[in-house]
Amino acid sequence: PHVKNFSKVMLEETINPRPITRDIDWGIPVPEEGWEEKVLYVWFDAVIGYLSASKEYSKLSGKDWQDWWKNKDAKSYYFIGKDNIPFHTVIWPIELLAYDKELNLPYDVPATQFLNIEGEKFSTSRGFAVWLLEIPEEIDSDALRFYMCSIFPETKDSNLSKEELIARNNGELVAAWGNLVNRVLNFAHGRFDGKIPEPQELDSVDKELLSKIEKGLEEICKLYEAVKLRDALKETLTMTREVNKYLDTKAPWTQFKTDPEASGSSVYVAVKAIDTLKNLFAPVLPISSQKIHELLGYKDQLFGEQVEKDGEDSSYKVLTYNQENLINRFKMSEIKPGTPFKKPKPLFKFLENEEQAAG
Repeated sequence: PHVKNFSKVMLEETINPRPITRDIDWGIPVPEEGWEEKVLYVWFDAVIGYLSASKEYSKLSGKDWQDWWKNKDAKSYYFIGKDNIPFHTVIWPIELLAYDKELNLPYDVPATQFLNIEGEKFSTSRGFAVWLLEIPEEIDSDALRFYMCSIFPETKDSNLSKEELIARNNGELVAAWGNLVNRVLNFAHGRFDGKIPEPQELDSVDKELLSKIEKGLEEICKLYEAVKLRDALKETLTMTREVNKYLDTKAPWTQFKTDPEASGSSVYVAVKAIDTLKNLFAPVLPISSQKIHELLGYKDQLFGEQVEKDGEDSSYKVLTYNQENLINRFKMSEIKPGTPFKKPKPLFKFLENEEQAAG
């Protein structure tokens, strides 16, 4: 709503002429005779890269850029910060309409609010920032993505806190999700010869969990499509807790002592839930989700592959994306009984705070 409201106010006010050149030493020269001393204003020029990069990608991949830019079923999403809203909701659409009225205009512009550190604004000039290369090695990229998504400033400014990062990592990522995957797959691997057990007829508790997962899948997919990433992650964690509750009720490790077949049914249901949830976690936890995918015996990829190629005249490199082998991961698990799988290792690290590290 804040993007729409900001743009609406801007359009309702008088839109004054705006210069698109600057008298500075760096930038793209104005391609007009007599204007050699001027360069294009960066935010007039930069957004053109969305279209020009698509055209270059077409030349390198053999795909038709018009499939994205003139196909009315194609939707374009622009992920930006709120200070760049006018360039994407007003200026860029004007440029597109002026260039070719058949081009698709932005479908959605998910502009985030500001992320602060310990209550203060980022300031690179004061050195008050988080530098990626200085993030401790013990914080894996998935753990960092998980925390950043959990505090994503979608509707209001949010605050980056090392203490909260550690708390969410240990209490949610490790304790809820990582522990679920490890205890189920380790138990199943040891008790059922490294294969997904054959279930008996599912009872009402089994069916209730799978029904919750299926309904959660539908809701979470809608949240992702609406670019409500924070809520999507929250709902996926809610589904994770439902699986943990199911295991507390069924206790397959106890069942196995007296009724191995019933234990196998419980494990089968839990694995089916995990297999579905790992796909829903994948946008936030791509590396660990792929590991779980492979653990469960799959050979394909949850995501495409980044490929570096020479640019049009070979004087520069271009990073492209190969999505030929992508699968439709947003659906209920179809894993089959008898499928062999690998013995898991811990997916995430428990992080210590300063007091724990010192002790």
